[in-house]
Amino acid sequence: MYLSHYDLTKKPFQISPNPSFLWMGEQYKEALATFDYGIIDNRGLILLTGEIGTGKTTLINALIKRQPENTVIASITDPRMEKLDFYNFVAHSFNLNKKFQSKGDFLVHFSHFLHKSYSKDEKIILIIDEAQRLTPELLEEVRHLSNLEKEYTKLLIIILAGQKELNDVLNRDENRALRQRITLSYHLSALSKNDTADYIKHRIKISGGKCNIFKASALTEIYAFSEGYPRLINTICDHALLSGYVKGVKKIDGAVVQGCLKDLLLPGEQKKSAETSFSNDLDDEEKLVYTPEPGFRGKKTVKSILYICFSILLLAGVAYYTYENRESISSLLNQSTQSVTGKFKDKAVVSLPEKGGEIKNVENKLKESGLLADKTELNGKNMAMPEYSGKKPVQPGGSLDSDLEIEYVDEGYLAKAKRILPLKDEKLIIYFDLNSNEIPDRVYDSLNLLADIMVEYPGMEIMIRGYSDSSGQSGFNKIISRFRAVVVKNYLVGKEADPSRIKVLGMGPATKGGQEYNKDDRRVEIEFYSGTS
Repeated sequence: MYLSHYDLTKKPFQISPNPSFLWMGEQYKEALATFDYGIIDNRGLILLTGEIGTGKTTLINALIKRQPENTVIASITDPRMEKLDFYNFVAHSFNLNKKFQSKGDFLVHFSHFLHKSYSKDEKIILIIDEAQRLTPELLEEVRHLSNLEKEYTKLLIIILAGQKELNDVLNRDENRALRQRITLSYHLSALSKNDTADYIKHRIKISGGKCNIFKASALTEIYAFSEGYPRLINTICDHALLSGYVKGVKKIDGAVVQGCLKDLLLPGEQKKSAETSFSNDLDDEEKLVYTPEPGFRGKKTVKSILYICFSILLLAGVAYYTYENRESISSLLNQSTQSVTGKFKDKAVVSLPEKGGEIKNVENKLKESGLLADKTELNGKNMAMPEYSGKKPVQPGGSLDSDLEIEYVDEGYLAKAKRILPLKDEKLIIYFDLNSNEIPDRVYDSLNLLADIMVEYPGMEIMIRGYSDSSGQSGFNKIISRFRAVVVKNYLVGKEADPSRIKVLGMGPATKGGQEYNKDDRRVEIEFYSGTS
């Protein structure tokens, strides 16, 4: 309807996944490269996860389109079915032309089909979309299929694609055996604001139009509404183009997009716009309540106001208490900002009731002041050990003179990593098997701890460098070193770590001209750093 109005040759924002419109942003390039490598190297079981509307199906369609002619692909779009129905659907998708009455009968014929395809140098790929809907029983059957191999080569490549809940399903104890067989994985995240603008311009360009149809104000509103999810971007953009056509305008601004939101939201659903999107960073109790009056920025909830009043009273009480007890705690300085090695020091002056007082009194006073965790004890091994300014650290069971100034070092992310992770030269090192990028079982606990630290410290950034040994071709070594780094990144992202704070590099051989099969060279190094340092 609106194509000629905007000089377009086709609709740029259709909801149905179309690989010709695939925007090759950084994460999509990385994802396709990951899956290309997995297919070429017969990696067996491959995992793709992402939120609803992040473009998983579009990516899969693009992956199918770029496969050579000697590839046979079957796709299951809704895997919620009974076991025998599942096997018969797989048989039908691969054109086996037979209906099976038992699992054993299917496996005999399917194994024969795979071996025959292998002899003809054909690759067989089974794609299971919406894999989070797989029952535990079917997940076990998928594991059995992934075991089909010949001469240490996988005969069937299985790609599981699903929402992020699939990660939780695979991490359950009953699915541990299947989880261990996943050799490659990738997690698709929502687009950033800049990526959203590039995504829109790309689809307009593919459709034959000019990239400036959407003004900057419109792009801001689109991102606020969609939060970077491609499916929602397509929905609001298509609606905005239609609305602009009806209004007779050829440039879409923020007002046009805002007008479209009313038609897209369900009754009672809160409006998302650039005006209110800034409140997304607040807690639920602190968010602004949207009201439709022009220019009105919102009002705080009653609960937020009560919090403010309570905070003022609490501060007044603390000030009074500090004044009355200045002999015990004379000052508490503001907490400093985070640095590359953690947080700077907090200070408190602690006076003991009398000279030679017990160390336990100091612990109690520090805990009362909030400078020492309830479960922390003063000892020579604790990373969070308080130290006396210019004096010897406190030892358990010791005694102190009065009026000594205490410095408490608050534990930052690097200090915490040193305490709970097996670091070498302040790096977490993961060693891989020969020609493998499968994460070893022994390091999952360390990666889980690392992901927890990244969630706890939003300012933390890491660099993941992948290495290989010097055996084999240099091009392959470069590829496998990068994929080792990518696999580790994807695991952390699947554990809620922010992908924008994880950088990856493929370094190739760790040592050149050395021992070809040096197992220590096949590794990934995770280094902690600050983007501002």
